[in-house]
Amino acid sequence: MSNTKDFKFALGSKLRDKVTGFEGVVTGRGDHISGCDTYGLQNQTLKDGAPQDLKWFDEPRLELVSSDVLVVDDRDERTGADSTIPSAAKAVGR
Repeated sequence: MSNTKDFKFALGSKLRDKVTGFEGVVTGRGDHISGCDTYGLQNQTLKDGAPQDLKWFDEPRLELVSSDVLVVDDRDERTGADSTIPSAAKAVGR
């Protein structure tokens, strides 16, 4: 069984929720045991000078606004939370 998940939308893509019209850049993705893929969208406008909270949406509600992928991290090596998790734990949910 493969631990890699193919998502419909790439990280950094700009998406729109068909129900609310909310638009944002994909900054996170989740696959769930129920089979529903979700995407965390970060709106690019500030509210009172601060970034707005991340909003999560189910994949069927989303449509692509722009496939120009926003790249924030251009390092060759991954760092952060994934780098400190033991390899056996990394496979869970992936």
